[in-house]
Amino acid sequence: YKKDSEAKVVKVNSFWDNWFVQAGLGLSLQNPYGTNFKNVFPNGSTYGINLGIGKWFTPMAGIRGGINWQNGIIINHHASYLESKPEYDGDPDKHSFGAIYADMFFNLHNAISGYDAQRKWNTIIYPRMGLGINFASESKECPLLGVGVEQTYKINDRLKVFGDFAYHVTTSGFHDDKFYTGEAG
Repeated sequence: YKKDSEAKVVKVNSFWDNWFVQAGLGLSLQNPYGTNFKNVFPNGSTYGINLGIGKWFTPMAGIRGGINWQNGIIINHHASYLESKPEYDGDPDKHSFGAIYADMFFNLHNAISGYDAQRKWNTIIYPRMGLGINFASESKECPLLGVGVEQTYKINDRLKVFGDFAYHVTTSGFHDDKFYTGEAG
C-alpha cells in the first residue's frame, strides 16, 4: 500500500480560473441557397467585428460564447445579397446582420501531444450553435449551426493572437423577400 505522502493528488481549478476574452475583425461571405458561389465577391462579402468570452475546463475542452456583427461599422454597399430595399437606404442597421453563438472547444494539440505550458501554437476545433440575426428581415432570428477551426499563437502567459475560420448555415428565413438577391430586384 502507499503512504498518504505518496498518493497522487489531482488539483482542480476554481471556477474563476482559465477564462479568456477575444476580440477580432473579420470577413464574412454570404451565399444564399440557390446562388452561385463565384458571385459571392462582392455580392455577399461583408466586414465586421467578433467578440467572445470563454473558459477552458481542461487543457483539451472549453466553451466560448460570442457575438459577430457584420456590415455595420464598415458597410459594403456592393453586397447585393444583403442590400435592403430602397426604403431602408438611410439606416446602416438595416444592412447589417449578426450572430449570437456558443462554441464547444476541443484543443487538438493537447489531446494528441499532451498539455505543454510552453507550447506556442495550438489548433482548436469546435462545433457551433446559435442564432443568426438579420436586422432587415421580418423573420429576424434564425437557427445557426456550424463548425470551425481556430489557430492560436501564444505571445506570453496572458496574450495570444488567433485566426479563426468558421462555416455555419442558417434557415432560409435569414434571407427573405426584403432583399434583392443576385441580379434580381
